Amino acid sequence: MEKKNKYESEENNLLERDDKLYKTNIDKIKINYLYVNENNEIYNVKSCEETLENSKLCKERILYLIKNYQYNLREKHKLTDILQYNISINEDEIKDLIMDKNDRNYLVSIKIIDDIKFNDTVKILEKENSIIFILTKINKIQSTTRRVNINYKNKTIRKQ
Repeated sequence: MEKKNKYESEENNLLERDDKLYKTNIDKIKINYLYVNENNEIYNVKSCEETLENSKLCKERILYLIKNYQYNLREKHKLTDILQYNISINEDEIKDLIMDKNDRNYLVSIKIIDDIKFNDTVKILEKENSIIFILTKINKIQSTTRRVNINYKNKTIRKQ
C-alpha cells in the first residue's frame, strides 16, 4: 500500500512539471563498454558520455569509439554486439511506464554498423538513453604449424 502511494505521489509530481514532459531532441547519451572474458563473464565495465548531432551518432564516430576502447588491461577485444537503449514514449505513456504496465522493449540490437539515430524522448527520461558495446576477449592460440622454406639453388653445369 505504501509503495502504491509512493508511485502515485511521484506520478503527480511528474505531471505537475509540465515542461519536462514534452519530447525533445537528444543531445547527450551514455556509452557503456562491457568487457567479457573467455567464460562469458563480464569482468570490466567502462562508461563515458557522448554528444550527439541532430540526435544521431555517426558511423565514423562509432568506429573510432570501438577502435579506441578495444583494449582493456592490455588485452585486445573484438566487438560482439552493439545495443541501443532508446526510450521513446509519449507524455501519455509515462503513467504506464511508472506503474510498470508498459510492455514495449526499448533495447535493440544493432547488426550493421551505421549511423545510429535516437528518437525524440521525454525530457525527464533523456538521461536513460544509451549505447552498449559488448567486447569479448580474443583468445591467443599459438599455432603449431611450422613454416617450411624451400630454397632452390640454381645449379650450373660446367661445360668441358
